[in-house]
Amino acid sequence: MRISQDIRNEFGSAESQAALAEAAAGMREKSEEFLAAGGKVYLPELKVPAGS
Repeated sequence: MRISQDIRNEFGSAESQAALAEAAAGMREKSEEFLAAGGKVYLPELKVPAGS
């Protein structure tokens, strides 16, 4: 029982491991989306036409 508790303390439960894997997959997907959009944090400033 001590070994099992030590493992849970070190690595978490199966449920928390599944949640971490799901979060990592979501972050990987968002990273790919960000890179596909150009990978820039700051986009160029939009110019507003004069007289509007």
